[in-house]
Amino acid sequence: MRLDIEFAFEGFRIIRKQPLAVAAWGLVFLVANIVGFGALIFFALPTFVQLFSMSAAPDPAVMSGLMLSLIPPYLIMFVVIGVSGAVVSCAVFRAALTDEKPGFGYLRFGGDELRMILIHIIYVLLFLGVYAALAIVGVALGAGFSLIDEDLMPLGVLIAIVAIIAGIGLMIWLMIRLSLFSVQSFDEKRINLFGSWKLTKGNFWSLFGGYLLAWLLAVVVETVVMTVVWFFLIMLMFANMGAWQQMANSSTPPDVASILWAVGPMMAGYIAIFSLVAWPMMIAIMVGAPAAAYRTLSGRHPRAVEKIF
Repeated sequence: MRLDIEFAFEGFRIIRKQPLAVAAWGLVFLVANIVGFGALIFFALPTFVQLFSMSAAPDPAVMSGLMLSLIPPYLIMFVVIGVSGAVVSCAVFRAALTDEKPGFGYLRFGGDELRMILIHIIYVLLFLGVYAALAIVGVALGAGFSLIDEDLMPLGVLIAIVAIIAGIGLMIWLMIRLSLFSVQSFDEKRINLFGSWKLTKGNFWSLFGGYLLAWLLAVVVETVVMTVVWFFLIMLMFANMGAWQQMANSSTPPDVASILWAVGPMMAGYIAIFSLVAWPMMIAIMVGAPAAAYRTLSGRHPRAVEKIF
């Protein structure tokens, strides 16, 4: 089936027709960032202060203990943000594939969302495995030539570089061929890893071009929004310059309260605007594109593709 490039603009259709749903997704991301980054700041910031105030030759045992203490807060942050991403992804799929009333932004938390979390984990493990295999092959090729003959080391390095480039190409190819895995599993309410393989057959370049266009549009949206945000954040930083000067002139390392007083307003403003505006719009664009492609290629949800521009 022929795939029109219009699928790349599905996110803009969703934003135009369901702005309140997009706003609800922003609230989800805001809560997730408050919890995730709040845990990171509460548990990890004192550790970072200790690390930066240590001597030039710190005790390795103390250093390793401090580094290990950073794992739980980062884990909390990744879990919270990952769960929120799965919840909003399902909401985008509902907006793209169904005619149901949005309610509170198509948001639910049930079997679809739990399945989506599992799908994201499978994605990560799959591509980490492929990346590790490609890295091992590249290193083995380079090392093998250098062991045979030192004069062949440049050739080994060249082969390793070619292998890395080929590996990147393979990763992109796999990502495109499996790009409908999430939305198809959501629609069929079961894990279907290889169904995407059949749907994307013969449509690689159409999908690649559409995804690239969607990514560029998402980058443009983020850049425009965050440029405006950074303008006001810089003004806020200058307004709070006294706190920065006090830390710079202090003879002792700054404590947690001083750091939060100096950077807290900027961090809060950045996280709030990014969560409420930039992130939900980017997710609508990036997740809406494969949803629209699946809608066309599967034929399960016939709907005329609207012209956005």
